[in-house]
Amino acid sequence: MRTDTSLIQGGGGGFVFSVHGNTIAEFCLFVYHQLKNNDFSFLDFMSEDAFRYFDILRSYVLLAGELIEVAYEKGVEFRDVMRTSIQRALRNLQDVRVNQQEAMRLAERILRNPDLVLFQAPEGKGRLLRALCQSQWPFPLRAELQEDAILTILETIQTWNEYKEIMEHLTMDGSRLRPAPEAGIDDWTWREGESILYRFLDGAQEREFIRMRQFLKNASNLTRQPQVHTAAVRDNGIALA
Repeated sequence: MRTDTSLIQGGGGGFVFSVHGNTIAEFCLFVYHQLKNNDFSFLDFMSEDAFRYFDILRSYVLLAGELIEVAYEKGVEFRDVMRTSIQRALRNLQDVRVNQQEAMRLAERILRNPDLVLFQAPEGKGRLLRALCQSQWPFPLRAELQEDAILTILETIQTWNEYKEIMEHLTMDGSRLRPAPEAGIDDWTWREGESILYRFLDGAQEREFIRMRQFLKNASNLTRQPQVHTAAVRDNGIALA
């Protein structure tokens, strides 16, 4: 399969490049690094449709346990199958009859291979966080498994803007949250996402969440905001490059 992504600028100039199956993993890393370098704002070298495809692709790979190269080689027409598969998996997490087991499997998958989360776009990370917050097990050790997976996702966040973008997309379909009707003029949509995590986490996990949040908030107030090296995050947790 080949995906073409084009950029058109003033005067009719632009470029087109192709991504093949053997380079799709590297391209996903490239997209995430460009998001990071732009502090998770709009990427003007990708169309919105192409960006949504890559977001769906990475979420599908994690939820379905399929290799990214294999899924990508099935072609763009496979996008609808991936979207349906994601929706079905997330629906299962909302079903009280099965959601605890499904949430535990998702948590184990994330804890076993956190690299699958590291380079997810904010929409994808928000979707996973919301899925893990669906229901807690009545047994402490299994509840902690979900909470640990949530912390693993939070540990991949590299800037305050990324944090807020993820909190704004804490929905089952990755769409943007809407502020609660009672929210005041000084409230932001991302605080709605925060409230979901605060209600779910407790004890040591909640304290760790607060520590991570404060770390990112403090870094955002520096005159020159440091960039967090993604390799350092992958290997050691949050660390400044």
